[in-house]
Amino acid sequence: MTRFPLLLLGLFALALGSPARADITRGCRASIMVMGPEITANLQRLIEMDASGTCRRTQPNQCRLRAHQTLRACIGALWVGRGNHAIPAACQTGMGGSGRMNWTRWVGISPNLPHGPNSLVDRIRREACCPTRRFDVVHVRVRYGITGDDGCSGSAGGRYETVDQDDLDTRYRIDCGRQQALGICGSVPRRTNP
Repeated sequence: MTRFPLLLLGLFALALGSPARADITRGCRASIMVMGPEITANLQRLIEMDASGTCRRTQPNQCRLRAHQTLRACIGALWVGRGNHAIPAACQTGMGGSGRMNWTRWVGISPNLPHGPNSLVDRIRREACCPTRRFDVVHVRVRYGITGDDGCSGSAGGRYETVDQDDLDTRYRIDCGRQQALGICGSVPRRTNP
């Protein structure tokens, strides 16, 4: 009889003494796009990302703030390493602690990229030069956007659907003639008959 109240008291003390669990997950999505009059429909998404944050049940916006920070780190790493022709570690699935990358994927299939399928700079060049077969120098805008519920804009107050967007470069210069010569749009068929 005396064991039961002591057991209850011990369980109660254990429950009060244990830290609160990070028991919910909320997330945001992001993309990097290229814009300009040379671009099909004036805007093409190049890469899409999804991240989530974990937090206490009573703080869902804190989860989204962590997801937002994770996405901003990935976007920054992609832009800084755009000439590395690889997806940076900050964008790899599972990276992060209380904010983690869920996935990163390229939009569309882009064959013939000179530096392989994971090259952000090659995808920008391809979208600017290939659909219209440009051979001159063009300038495009490279932009990112992060969307989701409250917290995904980088602040926890405001509307239900929030957006954080900004330019990575407003006049990214591309010499389409040089890129065409390097094969960004695929090989040019040669005549076989005289």
